[in-house]
Amino acid sequence: MKLICLHLITIMLLSTAFFSMNCHASQRTTDTRKGIYGHVQDKNGSPVDNADVTVFDGFTLNNFKTDIKGEFNISDIPVSKNNYLVIFFTKEGFIPRAENIKAGEENTINLDVVIDKIRTDDSGFIIGVVYQPIRGGKLQYNNGIKGFSKNSAILLEANEKVMNKKTDLNGHYTFEVPAGRYYLSKEGGREKLEIEVTQGKTLIKNLRSGFVLID
Repeated sequence: MKLICLHLITIMLLSTAFFSMNCHASQRTTDTRKGIYGHVQDKNGSPVDNADVTVFDGFTLNNFKTDIKGEFNISDIPVSKNNYLVIFFTKEGFIPRAENIKAGEENTINLDVVIDKIRTDDSGFIIGVVYQPIRGGKLQYNNGIKGFSKNSAILLEANEKVMNKKTDLNGHYTFEVPAGRYYLSKEGGREKLEIEVTQGKTLIKNLRSGFVLID
């Protein structure tokens, strides 16, 4: 009887140790995830599935989607340490949102956001950022966005009428306008973009303000 009890105790201890090892291994896997991941929901806490998660590194736009749970996962952080990227969250029927992310020492960034539904869908959105990209460096390569222009005047022209918006502290701007053709520019800038706004859709248009090139 004592021998049976000893065997049972040994089996229980081994099972506990195995379970503990599996838990630690699972935790290590979670802790070593790389990239940017998060969750998108509406104001009521419901997940927003099939939303566009668009990453801008100062040079290119790369698009991802949320899954049925409103979750997204971007496997890499595409900018160098101490530089920025911008993530745009957009979906038809919702007000677009942008978030600036600064790359640091960590390999993982968690970002959960809330986007609001629009009251009517008879207009479209233009969203963007005024930014200064950086690239180059022989000793230490730099890539990404160096900084943002706050309080910059953004002009939107149509039918000889001009709308004016100021960028916020993060360099972001947003226009909600009827569908149609417009001209977008930054006050004092040389670039003037001809754009087409579609009803219910969001158009991402970023405006560069200078460029840092490192030899």
